Amino acid sequence: MSNSNLEIQEKIKKEFLLSNKRRNIKIPSGIIFNIAGDTVIMKLSSNAVSSNMQKDDGAFEGWALVLKRWGKYQNVIISWDKPNLIDNGHYQRFLFRLKYFSQDFNSWFSIYKDCQIFLDDLKIKQAEKYLLNIPSKRGDKVSPNPEAELEDRFVNKDLQEPLMNISNATSLYRQLPVGVFENKVSKSASIFTGGKSAIDIWGFNKENELLVFELKADNNEKVGIISELYFYVCVLQMVRRQIFKHENCLDKNEHLLKIPATKKIKAYFLSPTLHPLVDKKILGLLNEVVPDEISYHYIQFNKEYKLTLDTFN
Repeated sequence: MSNSNLEIQEKIKKEFLLSNKRRNIKIPSGIIFNIAGDTVIMKLSSNAVSSNMQKDDGAFEGWALVLKRWGKYQNVIISWDKPNLIDNGHYQRFLFRLKYFSQDFNSWFSIYKDCQIFLDDLKIKQAEKYLLNIPSKRGDKVSPNPEAELEDRFVNKDLQEPLMNISNATSLYRQLPVGVFENKVSKSASIFTGGKSAIDIWGFNKENELLVFELKADNNEKVGIISELYFYVCVLQMVRRQIFKHENCLDKNEHLLKIPATKKIKAYFLSPTLHPLVDKKILGLLNEVVPDEISYHYIQFNKEYKLTLDTFN
């Protein structure tokens, strides 16, 4: 099947080079892009929609925003091949993200007409009861990898105060699970992928707003950071609306019960660098949706761990 991938890549690269240093800009080869006038149709394979959202081929939110911002296309339409296993946790998570992204950005993003019926396979319905698992004691342990160690420093050690100051936080926590279950928390009732899926850092600020941070260590630049943070915000919105609930919270987890009473979500990319195509205008597109309920920000830190807010260097 022919595609417009090379043409789109060159257009994005040309726009990028007008105001930036030369970088090797590539779009994912695992997504087929086709131009139709001022519209781009992006086609994802069954493997892409059943894979981790961090991977380039599955991070449709990030690439849709890139097409809008850098490609200057008026409309983006998504289509995909339905996988054989619709119960796959990654696929269910894809459908969930897609449902809310197509609602949030409906002025320019839509689902291809032949694929709209596939949304019926999403297990999560508004009227049902869904549960999130509460953090386990394992969340207190620090894995021997750069991001886990950084996470511990930002929440418990030397970087806690700088992060609290820049985000106006009153409390910070690690590892909030985002596995979703139907009626009971068990492997058999799991809808999304479970395992280690969790929000890196979260907390509350002085204005009773809910804070969520997606942390990346040095040299981890992926457009998928947008998909990850967007998904976490969607899950927390469902908790705020009490469609998703934490039950059987112990005293030490009492802070989970405060989430529905928060006034707003503030979502932060927290990293030394971002993918070169993720810039201030991408942030602006994210912030156009429901600014009274959700806002997106970028906290950058350098080698000396000095933090700056919403500055793109």
